[in-house]
Amino acid sequence: MVKKILGILLSLSIIVLTTACGSGKDAKEAAAEKPATEQKELTVSIAASTKNAIDEIVKNYETENPGVKIKINSGGSGTLEQQITGGAPVDIFLSASKKNMDNLEEKGFLLEGTRQDLLKNSLVLIGSSDVKDKIKSIEDLKAGGIKIALGELNTVPAGKYAKQAFEKLGMWTEIEKEAIYQKDVTAVLTIVDSGEIETGVVYSSDALTLKNGFIIEEFAADTHDPIVYPAAIIKEAKNKEEAEKFLKYLQNDASKEIFAKYGFKL
Repeated sequence: MVKKILGILLSLSIIVLTTACGSGKDAKEAAAEKPATEQKELTVSIAASTKNAIDEIVKNYETENPGVKIKINSGGSGTLEQQITGGAPVDIFLSASKKNMDNLEEKGFLLEGTRQDLLKNSLVLIGSSDVKDKIKSIEDLKAGGIKIALGELNTVPAGKYAKQAFEKLGMWTEIEKEAIYQKDVTAVLTIVDSGEIETGVVYSSDALTLKNGFIIEEFAADTHDPIVYPAAIIKEAKNKEEAEKFLKYLQNDASKEIFAKYGFKL
């Protein structure tokens, strides 16, 4: 009788173990067959002056869309344009100049119907803390002998706007002699704020981040072309649907509040 009971228990044990092993195998096979959540990636090339605002917006977007990762590439708009025409993988371009966007549109690099004018800005002369009692206005630069940091004229819209403004004011000859050119507007701000260069020309939105330097004066709007920031999806974007979603996200109320916080005009 005891042997019979032991035999029954042994049989039951084998059945339980077999079932458990089978279940584990089925679970593993099911997990292997189940597709992993696809990670979507976007590359967004942005004018350097928008980076602080865009970084905050991207953080919000990625939190709300956990399956999306956005790579930010910032720099002078002219340099970014050259990268795109050279074949760099870019999904969205946000420029600080209509001209750079116009160039891409004329060459057929933009996805038709996606171009939007997102932001506006103004131009200011900034100074290092060392010249606070020395330079009170743009006119004070006429005397010469004051170093001034400008964005590269060929690739940085802020540099182009600055040249237009000084030409309009009849000061470019003096300014050109003292100009020290930088790769983008952020570099201009940094070199003046550190005290390495006495003055510089940046956007009013950039000037809000000065720690040691100060705003000397804002250039009149009629001294340069309107400062408009257009954005568009690149025709060769790998994920056009997600790019369209993010471009639309840049225009919602929450994003507009962030842009305004960083000094941009809408």
